[in-house]
Amino acid sequence: MLCSAAVMLIVAGSTGSGAMRAGPAETRPSDVQAQLQQARQAVQRNPRDADAWLQLGMAARKARQYELARRAYQRAARIRPGDASPHIGLAELADAAGDKYSAIIHLHNALERLTRQWTVRYSLARLYAELGRWNEAAAQLQQAVAQKPDYLEAWIMLGNVRVRLNRFSEARQAYQRALQIKPTAEVYYLSLIHISE
Repeated sequence: MLCSAAVMLIVAGSTGSGAMRAGPAETRPSDVQAQLQQARQAVQRNPRDADAWLQLGMAARKARQYELARRAYQRAARIRPGDASPHIGLAELADAAGDKYSAIIHLHNALERLTRQWTVRYSLARLYAELGRWNEAAAQLQQAVAQKPDYLEAWIMLGNVRVRLNRFSEARQAYQRALQIKPTAEVYYLSLIHISE
């Protein structure tokens, strides 16, 4: 049980700051409304500009106009079908609304369009972990670290997921890799100590 408690602290620290959770600093409401108005004007000037629709999606999300944000991201996806950005925006909206399954679908759509996929794979793993789908989380994390071997957060989360799967030897290897990337990280030492007990 001690192992689980220690790992849960690490899980909370490493999964709560995933790629999909990162957001801009606090913005004043007047600034948000100004950004939204600018984005609307850009779309009116050029309705075939996917970047303008993406900006409108982001501005609408900041303004908490989620339906407008969803429509803007969908429009950007239709204009530029090979772009992953609208699908990531849709995934963020779904995740914020608590719809993990839709977020997973949108992230898989984004993966099909990306060459550098590790951050999306990390976000997928976080969602799978939140749903208790540990094997799928592990698979996404293994692909993320294969694509970006120095991805510290992915190695930590991979260790956490492997603990959940009772694969302690593999978890230890993941934490040791995290220590190689950042030797000063004391929390990984705690994980290694508790796994070896």
